Amino acid sequence: MIMKLSIIVPIYNVEAYIEKCAKSLLNQNATKDTYEVIFVNDGTKDNSISVLCKTIDFTKHENFHLIEKENGGLSSARNYGLEYANGEYVWFVDSDDWIEVNCLQSIIELLRNIDILEFSSYYREENETKIIKNERLIPGKGREVSQHAFWHPAPFHIYKKELFVKNKMKFKIGVLHEDSQLIPRILYLADNVDIFKTPVYHYLCRQGSITQNIKRKNIDDLIDNISDLIFFMNTTILPEDKEKWSRVSIFPVLNELLYLSQKCNDINAKKSTKEFINNHPEFYDYYKKSKNIGFRIIAYLSLLFSKNIYLSYKLLYPVRYKLLKNG
Repeated sequence: MIMKLSIIVPIYNVEAYIEKCAKSLLNQNATKDTYEVIFVNDGTKDNSISVLCKTIDFTKHENFHLIEKENGGLSSARNYGLEYANGEYVWFVDSDDWIEVNCLQSIIELLRNIDILEFSSYYREENETKIIKNERLIPGKGREVSQHAFWHPAPFHIYKKELFVKNKMKFKIGVLHEDSQLIPRILYLADNVDIFKTPVYHYLCRQGSITQNIKRKNIDDLIDNISDLIFFMNTTILPEDKEKWSRVSIFPVLNELLYLSQKCNDINAKKSTKEFINNHPEFYDYYKKSKNIGFRIIAYLSLLFSKNIYLSYKLLYPVRYKLLKNG
């Protein structure tokens, strides 16, 4: 029997979380010849590996593997695990998250004649557990699915490994927010996408994570990711798809850039954001055509400043929680 699913788990300084993650992957009803788990030690500096080895007996569980590499970041670890994977499909699970007990068998049964399995709901773990749903997700051709609102985080999708191979795609090394650069592109290129409606993934929002400490690099990398998406749109997306695809792929990253630039204390980061936004007057249309009244207000206000989206966002930033909800 061909291995159906490879689960790739990068590990770096997560000793407080890896046991829960590992146990959730171990406590599954799927047979060991249908799935494997690949833990990638990305040069962790804490006791993560010691905790992991106490949790899982790798000599007993032959479908669980631990591979080592020098520290290179999340993208590097995911790419390394992808090369090692034997499964027809791959699932990138973050080492501080976990999955529901006995969920894999139901998932594996759906991994037939599709390129991507997308999760329509998940558990957000912060101060309390909350189920987050996206009712707008639809099955179908990737080209069509990618024109509807979807989540950018890599763990919210399971991918046919061949998608990465034939399109020569990898996670971009050395950048933050790498999912927002790759997922919209690979989703568009998928032939068939199916939806898994039952929440099984527990996504931990914790202090100290990449998105909680805003630095100049966050801003620079978001600008870089948006630039990559624009290039993909101009070279690959069909003309009739560009408006809708860019609205659900580029617009959310643009909003994140504007939001984080206001949280960042680096003056040069703010300056870079302002210059980038001002060099792309087409961003005005994203806000003007949004269904969200808060975003439309940003567009209307920007008319007073020659469509300066950056300035109008900055002025409205103090009331963002009331205005800037899902757009």
